Amino acid sequence: MENTLKLNRIIATSLLMAMLGLSTVPNEVTAQSPCCRITTESSTKNTTIEDPPTVKKEESKWQVEGDHGPSTVVEFDSDEGTWMNLDLSPDGNQVVFDLLGDLYTIPITGGQAKLLSGGSAWDMHPRFSPDGKQIAFISDRAGGDNIWLMNADGSNRRALTKETFRLLSSPYWSPDGDWIIARKHFTNTRSLGAG
Repeated sequence: MENTLKLNRIIATSLLMAMLGLSTVPNEVTAQSPCCRITTESSTKNTTIEDPPTVKKEESKWQVEGDHGPSTVVEFDSDEGTWMNLDLSPDGNQVVFDLLGDLYTIPITGGQAKLLSGGSAWDMHPRFSPDGKQIAFISDRAGGDNIWLMNADGSNRRALTKETFRLLSSPYWSPDGDWIIARKHFTNTRSLGAG
């Protein structure tokens, strides 16, 4: 851990020097960035990183649904998908699946897929209730990834959870249909490439 911190300080100092156009380190280098104040003393090779004073910013909430400027509807036709989640209805007649953030059903015998839930929100992980009357799914339509419910025909969409910090995924119904369990992510940041 200590070696990692030293390496990070060396990298930060080197980057700072490069940004300032310095080829050698003077007695003291100080830089102010939006995230912190960095001071490096060449005589001791110590780097000090100070957090900035706390500035409370006015937070604006981003609404996923709705118009945010000009947009273009792009129609596409697909008979294949990848990274999809699907579930079979309890009667075995329908498959519900997600494709590019929208939810569809299709007869098990094939045919035309029916759009259940589309739009700007990213909907995924659909699961039929044990009686086949409802579908639980994950959606970011209220800001964070939460569990939502809708009737099997796509009507009556409503939020079941209102998580604002942790992301939820992979809902599963209890066999009696009284409970839904889901995975809750315990992270404090979102890594690139993690979805």
